[in-house]
Amino acid sequence: MRSIVCAVSVALCAGLAQGQEFYATNNLSPTNFGLAGDELITYDFDTAVWTSKGVIQTSAGTAYAGLGGLDFNGDGSVLYGSCSFGATPGVLLSINPDTAIATVLGTSVVPMHDLAWNPADGDLYGTDSTGRLWRNVDQPGAEVLVGSYSVGGFLEVGLGFDSAGNVYVHDLVTDRIYKGLAGSLTTLTILYTLPYNSNFSQGTYVDWSHGDTGYHGALNGSLLTAENYRWSTTGGGYGPLASVFATWSNGLPEVEVGDLTRKPEAGGCPDPNECGDWDGSGGQADGTDFFAYLDSFANDDPCADLAAPAGLGGEDFFAFLDRFVVPCP
Repeated sequence: MRSIVCAVSVALCAGLAQGQEFYATNNLSPTNFGLAGDELITYDFDTAVWTSKGVIQTSAGTAYAGLGGLDFNGDGSVLYGSCSFGATPGVLLSINPDTAIATVLGTSVVPMHDLAWNPADGDLYGTDSTGRLWRNVDQPGAEVLVGSYSVGGFLEVGLGFDSAGNVYVHDLVTDRIYKGLAGSLTTLTILYTLPYNSNFSQGTYVDWSHGDTGYHGALNGSLLTAENYRWSTTGGGYGPLASVFATWSNGLPEVEVGDLTRKPEAGGCPDPNECGDWDGSGGQADGTDFFAYLDSFANDDPCADLAAPAGLGGEDFFAFLDRFVVPCP
């Protein structure tokens, strides 16, 4: 399919190697690079090529390590980070995504091992090390306990919500991803049993603003490799492996993802039943919409996946062409 895209627009080919950009905390920055705290990084999900935004620290130079939670609020204006372990467990931060400069918001009632924004109710949630789910987490000291997970007492290190408000929890003890339905968030059923030993730091994210695809920044505990996987929130499959971070000179991966997230995109996916007005400008689809779709496809946007099977391919391009010729209302 990508050869079709290149034939249509050579100018877009330069962007085909670039996958989806994620923000993440690197829990190995102090160990590998001798830094005072974790780094905030951005990385390409399909190549694991990463760039540091800087050490997560206040403007006065107080650095923070052991961040296990990272997520934006609903409009992408605030990036929250939670210290899960280390010297300052429970500290909640607001982090500048461009500079990694942090502002301390307070100390949570318990350390949150992951953070996730729920778009269905507009609230920030957290999960702790004893298998409990909390909301109102952006107000340290005023968190509200939702309840204990039905699977009971495990160390949940991954948390995400889809656009409907369903919750997804990764448990590294059983190496499983669980799903809980909106309205009964702590009643979990098994979605996937992972094909490897997930251990140490992990990051889970569900891209609720653009396709509801699940993402896992994992550490394979058997191989000590930092791996990245996509997964379906509807049970359509976990994986395959998207990328692996390079290994540092000490034999450890360069990056150990404490958590990962993407900046929400306004508007979500175009309605699959609509015509080809891909850029949302209104009116009949035109060349701008055509190239907007090509750009989405070239950058592995989940919204560009318009037809079965899952994953981007020629069938999705032709599904868009079918939509493109439908008269717009």
